[in-house]
Amino acid sequence: MQWTNKLAGWSIAGIMLLWRMTIRVRRENDRRQEFRSSGRGAAVAFLHAHQIAALFAFPHSKAMALISRSRDGDLMVPAMKLFGVTPARGSTGKNKRDKGGAAAFIQMSKYVRSGELAYVAVDGPLGPRNKVHGGVAKLATKHKTVIIPMVIIPTRYWVVEKNWDRLQIPKPFSKVTAYFGDPIEVEGRTSDELCAVTEQALLDLEERYDPAEAEACRTSLRERAH
Repeated sequence: MQWTNKLAGWSIAGIMLLWRMTIRVRRENDRRQEFRSSGRGAAVAFLHAHQIAALFAFPHSKAMALISRSRDGDLMVPAMKLFGVTPARGSTGKNKRDKGGAAAFIQMSKYVRSGELAYVAVDGPLGPRNKVHGGVAKLATKHKTVIIPMVIIPTRYWVVEKNWDRLQIPKPFSKVTAYFGDPIEVEGRTSDELCAVTEQALLDLEERYDPAEAEACRTSLRERAH
């Protein structure tokens, strides 16, 4: 990371830390500690659009999250570290050229094996939105643990509509709620089946707790298809 990116990243991190002090957080159906305590660890699946809200929702909690080796990723790393999240840098581009994805998977794999939580924005880094890619299934299957679907919904937020993920930015003094779906067991399921079940669980959660954004995403996808 060049010094200009570092300076910008730490400036953003400082602003986010002050911003976080105005945010109220609540959680529903949160069973993460259950798997931590059992030593199984878990792979927590969430949407790329919710990555900023996720940092606000889980400050200073021991966790690891996958983040790309892009400039945007560089800018997010200081905030992740400040909020107690260990970044695993890597992604695989559409041209199939590895961009640190193998090294990041190994890093996250060790973390889950130690009984901790690994967070994966399952439709990143390039989308399409809500489409679950295979990494989270591979991670959970390798360690015979569970996938925990999660959406993080602020009561008030801005949407970056030009982004493929419709990135959500919680407004100051809003409430952020993390809604967890039931853990998804890997036993007896193929990778494709796990991706499909996880994708449906996230769709159901967003439809239930943020129906206006769920509809906006469907409309956006239809428009892009035409």
